Amino acid sequence: MIDLVEPYARPISQFFSRASASEVAYFRNRGSSLASVDQNAKQMMAIVASAKPEFDLPEIKAYLDSQDAAGTEQARDMILEIHKILYDDVLSTLKSHYGEVRDAWWITGVPKQVRIDCDVRYNNEGDTSRDRWQSLNLIDYSQIVVYEGNWDLFKDRYNFYGKGAKAKLARWIGKISRLRNITTHVEKGPLSRDEVDYVREVYALVKRHIEGDEPVDGKTQLLFDESEEQRAAA
Repeated sequence: MIDLVEPYARPISQFFSRASASEVAYFRNRGSSLASVDQNAKQMMAIVASAKPEFDLPEIKAYLDSQDAAGTEQARDMILEIHKILYDDVLSTLKSHYGEVRDAWWITGVPKQVRIDCDVRYNNEGDTSRDRWQSLNLIDYSQIVVYEGNWDLFKDRYNFYGKGAKAKLARWIGKISRLRNITTHVEKGPLSRDEVDYVREVYALVKRHIEGDEPVDGKTQLLFDESEEQRAAA
């Protein structure tokens, strides 16, 4: 049995022996759900297939066919623009509402832990030509826009899900942040076609409602986490 399994296990062991901490974390952070385990299994099978072309199982081909390499490149550019739009909009909105004297907007409008984490990154970077809030991560905006009374300032432009708890209505920012981590790390593989479509939908909504300042309905769900095929199947 060992002799039979060893040739297929070797590419995987070689991959993980050279893997960075972030690559290992990518597998671990997917979670323990059946879907997550299935994704990890298929990605490891793809690693085997890249080393052994004869390992061409139908499910591996289907998995690889579902990945969108060209779309991932486009998604990377769209996510970068989304990040820039959120940075400009969130800062200008908070400054206008809370004021800029003694950085009141930063102290009052940004959660304490976000400020602390941002300060750590700012201090580690040691770039005195930048302001500390330029060290904000994309995921941070999902906490800022729903912090205390901030949602009233942002909901008319950021509520793409319609009804629900405000933290849930801003979850699209967290998902875009997760997809950004994939598009900026080649070793994590391309996005799936459904993920690329999701980025395109968010990009269109951000351009229209946040950059374009067109209010959202607030009662209509404009964004779905599942693809049309998944919703139809459900």
